[in-house]
Amino acid sequence: MQLVDGHDLAKSPARDPRLAATLLRDAALAVHYAHSQGVVHRDLKPANLMATSDPTPRVYVMDFGLAKETEIDAKLSRSGTIVGTPSYMAPEQARGGGAIDARTDVYGLGATLYDQLAGRPPFRGESIVETLRQVIEDEPLPLRALVPGTDRDLATIVATCLAKGPERRYASALALAGDLDRWLSGEVILARPASLAYRARRFVAKRQGALVAAGAAAGLSVLLVAPFWLQARERRAVAEDALVLAETVDLALDQARALRGGKLPRGAAAVLEQATKAVLDFSARADVGRARLFLGRLLAAQGRMQEADLAFDRALALDPALEEARFERGLARGVLVREGMRVGEPPSPEIERLRAAAIADLSAQPAADLLLPGTERAWGRGLLAWLRGETAAAERICEEVVFLDPTHVQARLVLVKIAFERGDPDLALKLAAEAAHVLSGKGGVYRDLQQESSVAIQPGWAQLPGRRELIYDLRKAASRSPTETFANGALAQEGLEAAAKALADGDAASALRELEVAQSHLTRALKVANPEPAILAASGVCALLREEALSALSLRDESAEAREAAARDLAEASRLDAGEVRVAAWWNQGLLLDRQARLALAAGDGSAGQAARDKAEEARSRARAAAPPGSDLASLLVEGTPDR
Repeated sequence: MQLVDGHDLAKSPARDPRLAATLLRDAALAVHYAHSQGVVHRDLKPANLMATSDPTPRVYVMDFGLAKETEIDAKLSRSGTIVGTPSYMAPEQARGGGAIDARTDVYGLGATLYDQLAGRPPFRGESIVETLRQVIEDEPLPLRALVPGTDRDLATIVATCLAKGPERRYASALALAGDLDRWLSGEVILARPASLAYRARRFVAKRQGALVAAGAAAGLSVLLVAPFWLQARERRAVAEDALVLAETVDLALDQARALRGGKLPRGAAAVLEQATKAVLDFSARADVGRARLFLGRLLAAQGRMQEADLAFDRALALDPALEEARFERGLARGVLVREGMRVGEPPSPEIERLRAAAIADLSAQPAADLLLPGTERAWGRGLLAWLRGETAAAERICEEVVFLDPTHVQARLVLVKIAFERGDPDLALKLAAEAAHVLSGKGGVYRDLQQESSVAIQPGWAQLPGRRELIYDLRKAASRSPTETFANGALAQEGLEAAAKALADGDAASALRELEVAQSHLTRALKVANPEPAILAASGVCALLREEALSALSLRDESAEAREAAARDLAEASRLDAGEVRVAAWWNQGLLLDRQARLALAAGDGSAGQAARDKAEEARSRARAAAPPGSDLASLLVEGTPDR
């Protein structure tokens, strides 16, 4: 075996936060490589990470004794046996019988980083049974409470890894490595602190039985409703409504960001208006500070800054401790200052008053101490710098915000002001046009550029084993552009290839299991970047394979639904992309039509079969004509054996 001159992190912990984050970032990259080869470690802990004794130590991931291959039959690895080290074990491992995947190892990496920073694991009971109970039921003590002075963003990264639900963790070890690298570089991380609604749901889940009693309802109000300062007799009646309201607002804001990043800006407006109505209805019953904070956020997201300013004012009047409301009021006032200023004209007294008020709000408490998304905290710093006349700092920070969130209109518009003030009208007009594009539903173009999407990276195409379907090589895309979108896509590609092998072996049931996992990764990828043409095209191929597996199992209705899903995803991918993704989508549409032709002929419908064949040939011809001459893709668009 290779000799590593060093020590494991259990014997010599990396207490320095930067060293610990560096070692865990590199370990996450190593673990991601293992995942790309179909292996999940399942026992990541300080004792299984070894750091060399060099001045700049390297880290090695050791002891794959409990590792499992993701392609092994489910019954061999999900028999209910609990394996791993309890203090660093993910909840799904501790329960036994749960699905184990890359996110299980993300938890182990997070638990190890927690240990390195805090000097103890997240959970440590008096017995193994007690430790397992804590892992399943309890939340770990927050790092900032255990180690005062811990950087908030680093604590957020750890908390994201340690989320009870796998869907709330980083989708891959690669995504975790990316956020640790951003933290080390002083950039804004992508992880978000747990929302109020999520913390309330955890509270309810843990005390579900006790909530029947009025005392438990009052207990819920301590976590969620206490900020509303309701009368005791109202708490029980309002607690559930408050929980639903917080969830509604969180979901609406997330959906609006996603829709604006795609092609549905009007859809975003409808979502925000509906949530605004829900908040107003709640406020009519209980006019409290946090509800007005929610209202201000929704109004600001709609660009109604004057109304948002008034809503934040009301929130602070009702609850002066709402520092988020003060900060977000500063954002709204800063935008009003930008809108009220004219190039070449001195600001009016009213604008100067607003500027001073915005600076006071944004300076009241450091943005890093607020439970807000990282991009909004960065945007606040950039806006504050601009309001103070610190142009160079404002430009740098606003450019970072646009890089992190290419659909952030307000940061772009501040850059427009800066360009005009500097005497660069061409750049100002370009930035203004980009802001207009985002508002009109073309934000996906800028998101794709930021993520180095399929058109920009061009790593190539892949054929599934023994088949003619083409998919964008998402594994290579993830290695060249380590985004959460392509990391999930790479994991989906593993599942598609495994399903293709299972179909070739005549094992339709195993193929369906692999395809379910692949589709879950594709769904997560689309949640991050929707719509991404390459991911949609892969989803179409996934549905095409699912149709074949379902047909083999004589599930006719389900197979018909899968054919419809394949046709829908492939058509949408070809509509969204004008490059090679469209070519591959047309080719795969031809294969789907071939399948439909065979089914029609088998059913004795010769005319329908011939019509489908003609359409299939038309789709293939269109793909060949559009493929770039001499490209790798063009070489794959040939008739012949499935291997070719």
